[in-house]
Amino acid sequence: MNQHKLRTLLVYIYILSQFVLLILVIVLYNATPYMDIDLLKTTLSTIFPTFTAYTITILSFLIKNQHKTKLGNKKVNSSFAFVSLFISVVLIFLTYFIFFRQYYYSDSMESYSLLLTAIQTFVAVHTGLILKAIFEENNQ
Repeated sequence: MNQHKLRTLLVYIYILSQFVLLILVIVLYNATPYMDIDLLKTTLSTIFPTFTAYTITILSFLIKNQHKTKLGNKKVNSSFAFVSLFISVVLIFLTYFIFFRQYYYSDSMESYSLLLTAIQTFVAVHTGLILKAIFEENNQ
């Protein structure tokens, strides 16, 4: 897999999955009478900073390279591609799972907040390392 293809897949995975979750949380809060305001506040305040950080990283790369037509045709090894994609998908699945578990079963907000924060911390570290590796200009 080349660097550009991996970069494109990760952009779709990161931005779309988190954006969909943010919209979903807001829609569910407005559409269902039994969603707690604490669930809304905890979810948005935990997910939004991570989402903002890597969205800004991706957008700054795209803005800097808006006139370049060939971005990262270097090959990345299959282990790096697999780990980048697999861990990203697993972390996103865990984020959705934790949210829906709280939404349907209403565990304590403290437990939910702790779990979501732990997952989002791991998302931030993982995403930071991966984005740094594939979005730095000297890697092209």
